[in-house]
Amino acid sequence: MGDILISAIIMAMISSLGFIAYKHPKGYARMYWPLSLTVLGGFVLWGAYQIGYTSGFSDSSIGYLTLNPGVLLHDPKAHQVPFWAWMLPSLFMFYLVFLKNLSHILDLHSEDNKEDEPKHKVNDEDPKHDAQQGAPPDGLRPRRGPVLHGEARKKRKM
Repeated sequence: MGDILISAIIMAMISSLGFIAYKHPKGYARMYWPLSLTVLGGFVLWGAYQIGYTSGFSDSSIGYLTLNPGVLLHDPKAHQVPFWAWMLPSLFMFYLVFLKNLSHILDLHSEDNKEDEPKHKVNDEDPKHDAQQGAPPDGLRPRRGPVLHGEARKKRKM
């Protein structure tokens, strides 16, 4: 039960990083370096612990054999960490770099894709205001509402 809960929390944290990187790329860019340094620091500390554990185990095995020469100790082995465990920090760093470049990969914030902001503001009430704002001529304006022809169009302009 506890391992399922821990794995669910880890997956929630990983997916929330993806959500933040997608929705708020500038905020994720600020989080990138602290996250990267934390992962790198954890990896270095874990590696130092593994090296110390292996060294201590081999020293204690040698000490045990020198103190008890009559005991047959056949090939003592320390707990070996699986190879995939050494790859996890590298894969997580790759994921962090991928998320950092996600906005560039998806082209989320380029100048060409700004569809939310119109290039020209249209103001039907004041034609002088349109000329001052650099709006396109009347024939090139985006249409609002139904297309009006003839008399209905003349009434609308009045």
